[in-house]
Amino acid sequence: MKDSQRILISSIAFQSNKIGSWTTRMNTFLDRNPNFFDVILSPTNSVGKFQHCKKAKFPTYHSKLRNTVLLKVVAKDYLKALERISKESNKMTLVVMDDPHLLEAVVKSKQQWNCEIEIIYSFHGFKSTLDHLLLQGVNKMLFLTQSGYLATKNTKFSFTPEVFIIGNGVDSKVFFPLDAVEKEKRRTELGISPNEKVILWMANERPIKGFQLFLKIASRLKTKHKNLKFLAIGTDRVGIEEEIEYLGRIPNNELPHYLQAGDVYLFTSLCREGFGLSGIEALKCGNTVIASDNGGIAEVLENLPNTHLIHSPNITDEWVKTIERLLVMQPNPISNDQSSSIWNYEDWESRFIHSIQS
Repeated sequence: MKDSQRILISSIAFQSNKIGSWTTRMNTFLDRNPNFFDVILSPTNSVGKFQHCKKAKFPTYHSKLRNTVLLKVVAKDYLKALERISKESNKMTLVVMDDPHLLEAVVKSKQQWNCEIEIIYSFHGFKSTLDHLLLQGVNKMLFLTQSGYLATKNTKFSFTPEVFIIGNGVDSKVFFPLDAVEKEKRRTELGISPNEKVILWMANERPIKGFQLFLKIASRLKTKHKNLKFLAIGTDRVGIEEEIEYLGRIPNNELPHYLQAGDVYLFTSLCREGFGLSGIEALKCGNTVIASDNGGIAEVLENLPNTHLIHSPNITDEWVKTIERLLVMQPNPISNDQSSSIWNYEDWESRFIHSIQS
């Protein structure tokens, strides 16, 4: 019988290189802290501490059957694994990674396990819509920003979990600015001429990411400023369309190759972002970041150099005017030391460990 076990629960495999994906950060954490978790339940293949569990889809939806389907179908793999682990533990600390269905299943099942249970929910959005009664079964909740926590708390009749604001973290050894000589060399490799200003955009084409807004901004600027080069990362498109160069989907560890060649990064999100990781990655690589004032973005960028908020992000003119104002200003690139101090991975790791061990 083990005194205590820490168990990481995720519906996403820890092998993802998705743009802006939190799994990149967790992959780094697990590599650096191989003994922090005793068991990892996820779709990752079973090896070592990893136990393969797969979340199923709801085969049908009927309010009277929902609870049974959740426990017997959707979260079945995870609950069976936890029941087995509970028989060999006096205490289980369960860290659920940003999946409301798995969290609900764990909360509703914990009374069946004959050991002490601590439930920690790592939430990666801005405002949680989870029911306040469900959250009474959660011991701790981890938020990306203070503003996200307050937005959640202020919309609920009661809010009982202990809260930790842990933010996010980016590896400064991967995302960093180049000096002037190296940057010019990189730009030459990418076919960017010395007189061109590179404006970057990085997301998928969903409306909430502001793709159509980006297209309109680019169209407006291109008619007046012939020295602008637009690069788009993260869409399914590859090639040049209407003077925008689409680079397709790029693994996270290859993003700096392009971000380090940029001048301005547009973060056109039209939803309440939990954090806005791509904006920080671009900033650390030496770009000026122009971002929507949505969700936690303002808090994340507060007091950081070379950042500008668009308070009315649905108004195209606001973006165009801000970009044009920056085009005539002398650039003031950040140093490596400045970049390293901005939302670095090591600080996030310390906050994450503290939140679980406290």
